[in-house]
Amino acid sequence: MRQKNSSRGNQHYGQYVGPTGTLGSFRGDVARSVFYMAVRYNGLEVVNGYPTTTGQLGDLATLLDWHRNDPPDDFEMNRNNVIYSWQKNRSPFIDKPLLVEYIWGNKVGEVWDQSLSVEDSDFSYISMYPNPAKGRVYFKGLKGDTKIEVFSLEGKLLKNFNTIEDYIDLDLASGLYMLKLISDNRSITKKIIIE
Repeated sequence: MRQKNSSRGNQHYGQYVGPTGTLGSFRGDVARSVFYMAVRYNGLEVVNGYPTTTGQLGDLATLLDWHRNDPPDDFEMNRNNVIYSWQKNRSPFIDKPLLVEYIWGNKVGEVWDQSLSVEDSDFSYISMYPNPAKGRVYFKGLKGDTKIEVFSLEGKLLKNFNTIEDYIDLDLASGLYMLKLISDNRSITKKIIIE
């Protein structure tokens, strides 16, 4: 990764099109990250061309193209959920990709009429134990139709559990993992340490 970052240097996206062999599969993720930084941090803005002014990020046309041609996928959405579980903030451009068009794209000046909130997923009635675990994890309060997905910290889906009792067996190497519990079109992500 360090070598790839070094090869980009100070070039703006568009001047630098990324590492070879990726087929551009990372570009939408990068564009949404740059858009998020522009709205999150004072003094940053995304502009057309390749600016030399501090605080200006370019090239807007390229980033819009990357965003449109590489929409958010499951990996990126899961990463957004994991970040939310840690930091309690999330990128609206992953949850609501059309918002990019209203700020920088072909809908600038039109009224945004959708809610920006993400429906609260109250799963406070579910408990998970032990944590850390040696492999078997117990749940209290699960409904019968709950699905559990197990992800690595990098967002890679490792396991699925569709029909579960009051426990699951995680045959995983020691480390930190994320369990996504899904029920009634709502979900919550919980951290689990495997010893």
